[in-house]
Amino acid sequence: MTCSDCIIYVDESGKHSLTLLNLGYPVFALDFCIFWKGYYIESVALWLQEFKFAHFGQNVTVLREHEIRKRKAPGRPRAVRPIGSTPQSHSPQ
Repeated sequence: MTCSDCIIYVDESGKHSLTLLNLGYPVFALDFCIFWKGYYIESVALWLQEFKFAHFGQNVTVLREHEIRKRKAPGRPRAVRPIGSTPQSHSPQ
């Protein structure tokens, strides 16, 4: 397997249904961002880290469209279990 020279992010927003339209957010968008890896490492990743430290005091905040749009508190990352553990065998520290 070979790796690409690019990083590609794809995200969607809104509902894709044409029959159940949300009048509060009647939008569906499919977005792509394509970065050369070098540019991403040297510019984008550094900017995101600086932004998160400046606004949240740490860099683990997850930026989610819904929370940004609704001006809600920033998201926290999901708990990650060690490989091979089950929900019953691992307790958060």
